[in-house]
Amino acid sequence: QLSPFVPARNPLLYRRRHVLGFGLNSPFGLGTEWGHKTPFRQVTTNAELMYIRASFVAGYRLSETLSIGGGVSVNYADATLEQGLLPYNSVAPTSDYAEFEGNDVAASFIVGMLWQPHERHSFGAVYRSKADFDLEGDLDGSAGFGLPLGKANLGIITPASAAVGYAFQATDRLRVEANVEWIDWDNLNAITIETPFGNLPTQRFDWESTFVYEIGFSYVVNDCWEIAMGYDYNEGAQPDLYYNPAVADADRHWLNAGLNYTRDNVTWQFAYQYGFSDNKVTGSAIGTNGSYDAEHHAIMLSGAIDF
Repeated sequence: QLSPFVPARNPLLYRRRHVLGFGLNSPFGLGTEWGHKTPFRQVTTNAELMYIRASFVAGYRLSETLSIGGGVSVNYADATLEQGLLPYNSVAPTSDYAEFEGNDVAASFIVGMLWQPHERHSFGAVYRSKADFDLEGDLDGSAGFGLPLGKANLGIITPASAAVGYAFQATDRLRVEANVEWIDWDNLNAITIETPFGNLPTQRFDWESTFVYEIGFSYVVNDCWEIAMGYDYNEGAQPDLYYNPAVADADRHWLNAGLNYTRDNVTWQFAYQYGFSDNKVTGSAIGTNGSYDAEHHAIMLSGAIDF
């Protein structure tokens, strides 16, 4: 989340002119297993993505009301993609497959600003660049009886994004915040697994850039505890024409709740997210028409040390 406002109980941050930071998180993640008994088994049977981002950032207070910041990130991606080779046969189901697994490291950057013209009003903006990966790995398949068939490459990107936010300190304890984020999925057009003996069939995506709308509040209970709740609406990026169940994207609703605990210079944050979507796909060119209902649960724990 953007969270441009720093709670009033941490005034030390406002007095500092320089701030350095390090963060480790997983902004993208994926695990989808459909198996071999689906009509779209030639599109996907299994997809996994492990993504870790390490960020090194710095901030500088230009004046009493304006601060800027930026940094670089090192991103690690490890992906597994599997699909069937033959169409689904309900009479004699097959388990033939081709599977790619590869990884790569890519760099990206982030810049942002915070403007607080009044003690109760804060405005923030942040931009994160895309990361380009050339995943290198092995291609396995039933033709090789599960043994590596050779080296393979897959080029993917994680999108650039930009967000703006506003926070209003309604009382000394209550803060209300709203953010809008733009995600540049328009660059995800197609992926192709390249092998020494030729390329596998290209999978079309033709995703569209989307917006995420967020609103929430936080309430300081006492010197140590703070509670927060919010709601997000994520627009789906996948068009029906090339809808790929490996990702199963859709217009999605998120309900969020969290607890912050601060003692001296240490802060712990615990959050729970529940997401749900209901998507009906029609007009698919790759045989993925149907209704896709999904529920998502996420638990997050993070810590920060101010020194």
